[in-house]
Amino acid sequence: MTKDELLYNLIKKKAFWSYNTLTSKFDDSIIIENCLLWGDVEELIALFKLFDFETIKKIWVEKLVPMDIFYKNNYYLGKIFFDIEDIREFIEFNSKKYGRLERIKQLSSEL
Repeated sequence: MTKDELLYNLIKKKAFWSYNTLTSKFDDSIIIENCLLWGDVEELIALFKLFDFETIKKIWVEKLVPMDIFYKNNYYLGKIFFDIEDIREFIEFNSKKYGRLERIKQLSSEL
């Protein structure tokens, strides 16, 4: 599957519901994030073939793991695709590290 085919499949699944898919250009990080959230197994496998593993993992850890609403999805991704042994501890630690409060503190300290 090519990057364009992956993007097309995700658009068909309404993964980019908050974007104007006719005029928007999608950055790789947006494609990765939305594929991790809404992609099926075939699309996830394609994602890991198209993009660097470390890039995908970084986006997953920083953007998706802190979102409690996607706990089951993160658990699955962590166990199956990232081969994390103690996934519960990993999710708990990174949820705190990259949570909204920590991001706000970090941004305010930079001002």
